[in-house]
Amino acid sequence: ALRSSEQKYKLLFESNPQPLAMIARDDLSIIAVNNALAGLYGYSRDEFLTIKATAFSPEKDREAQIKVFQNEISGSNDLGIIKHIRKDGSLIFVHIIVHDIIFAGRPVRLSLTTDVTEKLKAEEQLQKSEANFSTIMDTTDTAYVLMDKELNVMAFNQMAVKFVNNQDKHHNVKGDQLTDYFTKEGLPQFIDYADEVLNGKN
Repeated sequence: ALRSSEQKYKLLFESNPQPLAMIARDDLSIIAVNNALAGLYGYSRDEFLTIKATAFSPEKDREAQIKVFQNEISGSNDLGIIKHIRKDGSLIFVHIIVHDIIFAGRPVRLSLTTDVTEKLKAEEQLQKSEANFSTIMDTTDTAYVLMDKELNVMAFNQMAVKFVNNQDKHHNVKGDQLTDYFTKEGLPQFIDYADEVLNGKN
């Protein structure tokens, strides 16, 4: 029964697609890693067994990392997003969840690591894009209005406010319907244009 249990554990640990490691809490030596973690950091599994977990942290963060390992935790604990160093020296950002266990009579921290580097880069690019968009919206001499499929006004720039005020003294308010700003003659044509746009035509 013990051998069967150990085999099931080994299979679960080693074949897990998520990067996993077992780290001794007393000296931060690495007891075991799976192939997914080895692939993420660029070390062989044998190399992992010769280094300590502090090798992955930038030097200025290592003291804080040691203190984290000294603190006992109950259940699973989300350590958040941390900067780590791969074997080739490149930096990655990882999201780490840990769980303390006793392994072979030794206090061990089981660590699940998720690489979020590309996700953070994508979010940063999105923020820059949104900032650039806002800058363009606020400095352009063109009136822009953002609306939903029912043509309710969701957002607009100051040029749109200025244009509307000059045309019919109406204050542009989020939640208005864009159709409110068209004449009876012009509205059907605009709705036709809007339908074409919603079907993919610029």
